[in-house]
Amino acid sequence: MRRLVLVGAPIDTAAAPSAFSGMINPVTAAVIDELIRRGGGLALGRDLAELWPRPPDKVARILEALELEPPTTEAAGRALENFSRWDAHLLDLPGSYHREVFHWLYRENRLATGRFWALGRRIDPRRMEHPLFLLAGERDDIAPPAQVFAAAGLVGARESDIETALAPCGHLALFMGRRTAETQWPRIAKWLSA
Repeated sequence: MRRLVLVGAPIDTAAAPSAFSGMINPVTAAVIDELIRRGGGLALGRDLAELWPRPPDKVARILEALELEPPTTEAAGRALENFSRWDAHLLDLPGSYHREVFHWLYRENRLATGRFWALGRRIDPRRMEHPLFLLAGERDDIAPPAQVFAAAGLVGARESDIETALAPCGHLALFMGRRTAETQWPRIAKWLSA
């Protein structure tokens, strides 16, 4: 039986405010178009990084994302260095992609309302009847728990086929946090193999 895992996924952006929805609402289409024009058709990573909500203290932000204590070990110090290199590698995105994410997912909430198109097909969550695992971060300001867990009420899967978990972390820690990797991901792996 096919199964789907959604981690930190803002499925219903109207279910709760987020750092992005607060930023996006006042931004006009003309501002997005100008951002893309300045990038020669791309939304430049350096411009997008300024929009990404991040605490000013870089070391505290990295420690939180990796779920580490201040680096007292050589391994923790290497983890900080590796994260810093990864974090500094900014990606440029195609302008049309950025525009669609901005409008379709955040302004129009098309994924939750069954009006999102991908690969020539309309994605209607009610037609998703496979088992579903939803993992949200308790302190995730990118995809708050309500946006993630809203998927449970949108899909056609039986309630008994939906698993949820709330990790005590922010967005990035869902994917690279030590504690989350040790507690949540083995649970997901076991669920996937059931």
